[in-house]
Amino acid sequence: MKSSPWKKPEGCDIFVTATGNEDVITAEHMAAMKPMSIVCYIGHF
Repeated sequence: MKSSPWKKPEGCDIFVTATGNEDVITAEHMAAMKPMSIVCYIGHF
């Protein structure tokens, strides 16, 4: 499953996903994030 297209995360500090799906936030997305951004992957529980 491909992630949905989204704009470069300018100015964001916190990224949250609760889908449980893979590749919602990819390495490409993380490379565009500000240093010390918080990524919260809740996933499936």
